[in-house]
Amino acid sequence: MQAFPCKFIRSLAASSLWLVVGLFIFQICVPAKLSQAQEIERISSRKTVQRVAPAYPEIAKSMKLSGKVRILAKVAPSGKVVSTEIVGGHPVLARAAADAVLQWRYEPAHDQTDEMAVITFEP
Repeated sequence: MQAFPCKFIRSLAASSLWLVVGLFIFQICVPAKLSQAQEIERISSRKTVQRVAPAYPEIAKSMKLSGKVRILAKVAPSGKVVSTEIVGGHPVLARAAADAVLQWRYEPAHDQTDEMAVITFEP
């Protein structure tokens, strides 16, 4: 009778591990089009010249995740985004949002600036 709890715990741990591994392995991203369901708010001092829509992670779709992701972007004087920092949002959605913002372009300026982007995901 004592062996049952150990087998149960082992099988529970193994299934939890597979779930975590599955989240990383099966995170197939599908390019998303901007629509009413997914909008981008721009809170910045510089005008966005080019925006790339974030890929909506397939795992997020299957889980019906929605929400806002806040990304702080460091923008070079040339307008290229040189780095991003995830300020808030669901981790499954945040990586897709940060990857998209890295591809954005802003109007040129004299100095490097920090720009805030808020991306809303809805299934």
